[in-house]
Formats: sequence, C-alpha cells, structure tokens
Amino acid sequence: MTYNVSNTDFKISSYPGISLLSRTAGIDGTSATTTNLCTVPTGRMVVVVMALVRPTTLTGFVTTATAGIGVAAGEADIFAAVALTGLSSTTVAYAFQQTALTFAVAQSTDVIKLGIDVGYVATTATLTVELIGYLI
Repeated sequence: MTYNVSNTDFKISSYPGISLLSRTAGIDGTSATTTNLCTVPTGRMVVVVMALVRPTTLTGFVTTATAGIGVAAGEADIFAAVALTGLSSTTVAYAFQQTALTFAVAQSTDVIKLGIDVGYVATTATLTVELIGYLI
C-alpha cells in the first residue's frame, strides 16, 4: 500500500502501545542486499505491525525495487517480498502492514532486516525504513 507523505489520516497515536521501533536511513535502494533495521533486546520479543519504506533521494528513476522484511534468510518472514509499487517519488511511502490474524514475532536478539531482492533501476535511490510495532 502506498501512502502520500502529506496524508494526515494515519496516526500511530491511534493505536495504544504501538510506537516507532527504529528508523534506518541511507539505504541504497539500487543494490540487491540486506540492511539491519533493528535488533530485538535480550529477553524481549517484537511484534512489527507496519513498516514504512520511503525514498529520500530518487534520480533517473525507471522501475521500483522488490523487497521484504524479516529475520530469517530471505528476509520475508515478517513481511513477504513484494514490488514496491507506486514508490516512484520522494513524496510517497510504501506501507507493509500486518493483515493476518497470525504473524511472525521476532525473538530475543533477532536482527530484523530489509532484504532488497531486486534493486531500483535508477541513477540513485536512497531509502529510509521505519519499523512500527511494540515490545513484549
């Protein structure tokens, strides 16, 4: 799902207990690689309910990337890898959202990562990812 950055309909404060878990900037969206987003604190677990991916710089854009988020190899066990459809300017954000009744919970010391399977075809594509959820 793509959100307009200026859209005021989405507010984290509408969901008690849910907060920004991490913000990772400077991710090269043209490279098929993994980036660490958050390490679960020892003795805790993390439920990620949403992740926002947004380009902070984008030049020479041709096509978007394909990416997922997770802790296991392949980085797709929290959010399956998808084409970041509509993420073609710096004024929009792609939202990975939990919609199922059962979903992955990151365990103590797990490292939650963004896995870019297919990079942007662009001159430059720098991304920021915000993980939203809660600790248990």
